This record gives sequence, structure tokens and C-alpha cells, in this order.
Amino acid sequence: MRLKFKFPVFWTSVALVVAVIVHLSYVLFTPTRAMDAKFDRAVAKSGMNTLSVLNPAEARALTGLPAGGSIYAVCPYNLRDGDLTVNATFPSRPWTLSVYGISGARLFSVNDKQAGVDDVTLEVKRGGNFWDVLTDHAQPEIGDGWSIEVKERRGFAVLWMADADPVVSERLRADLAQSKCVVAPRPEPVVAPQTEPEAAPPDEDEPDFDSDDEAVEG
Repeated sequence: MRLKFKFPVFWTSVALVVAVIVHLSYVLFTPTRAMDAKFDRAVAKSGMNTLSVLNPAEARALTGLPAGGSIYAVCPYNLRDGDLTVNATFPSRPWTLSVYGISGARLFSVNDKQAGVDDVTLEVKRGGNFWDVLTDHAQPEIGDGWSIEVKERRGFAVLWMADADPVVSERLRADLAQSKCVVAPRPEPVVAPQTEPEAAPPDEDEPDFDSDDEAVEG
């Protein structure tokens, strides 16, 4: 039996399905595409796995926030060839060190009050798999304090520092520029050499068939 749809009902249903698909595409892909564009701009400025201090216009383009009263530095990273180490040097000002994945999710954040010091080192290591990236959005534990595992290979380390005094802004920017980020190759796994198992000694309780054969022959 052929089903007949009334014209308005059919096209209304089609329009609803198309609207849902377009909405999901926007929600799922637009943040990642926007982060890809920001990632490419950051790489063009500083290079991969290299930290640079941003001017106000660059900071606004990255964060979408007014840059007044703030100084930002960014390190776009790729963990394909190794683990990232961020050596951050902050003047005695309020500061924040954050790590964002290429999806836009904030993976880690710590500030001066939590750290209790102004010179910090953070290791960012690859962990998990692609399915984890899609399903797990919980912020990871700090672990031993300054080492985290992330599930996305690419991302940003973002350093923020308060700057309420324009007179010393250039000095503060120069101090923050002393910070570094470096990707070091992962050590090759050590494979233990294979050795032949030693032959087990003969069991004294076993009969010596060769000796019996010789006695019969005699």
C-alpha cells in the first residue's frame, strides 16, 4: 500500500529534520573550527611549541575578551613528537596558567594562590584515545602537582597576568617573555633481551634406560 503524505506535513517534517542537522553541525563543529583558526594564527605568530607574548589585539582575537589590564602569552603545542614542558616565569602579580584542547575544552588551570609560587613547571603528556575526547569532558586531576595527561594531541597553553599599571607594562611583558615551552621526544621503550631458557637438570629418581639396555646386551 502506498502511503500518501499531505504536502504541508511532508515538507514541514523535512524542514524540521534539516534544522536539527544544521543545529547539530553548528554545535559540534563550529567550536572546533574556530579553535583551529585560532591555533593556526598562534602558530603563524610564534611557531609550533613556542611561547610568545601577545599584543592587545592578538589577545582579544584569542580570548574574545578585552585585553585591558591583562597580559597574555600563548604556546600552541602538538604532542605528536613528545611531551610538552611549560616553564612559566611570572612577576609577583596575580596570574593563571591554563591548558586548552583543540576542541576548546579547558583541560587544566592553576593560579598564583593555588600554586603558592611564581615560577612553575607543568608537564603535559598525551593520554587516552579519540573516543575519550568525545565522551569525557571532566577536568583531569593535577596528579603529582605539575604533570597532567590530556586526550587531545593539539592545544594551547595560555598564560595570563594582571597588569593594572601601564607604567610598568613593558617590563612585565619582558618578564613574562622569559617563560618557555618545549616538546621533548619521548624515550624509546627498553626491550629486555631474550635469552634461551636453561635446560633443567636430570631427575635422579628417573630410571636410566640406557644403562638397562647395556646390561641386557651383556
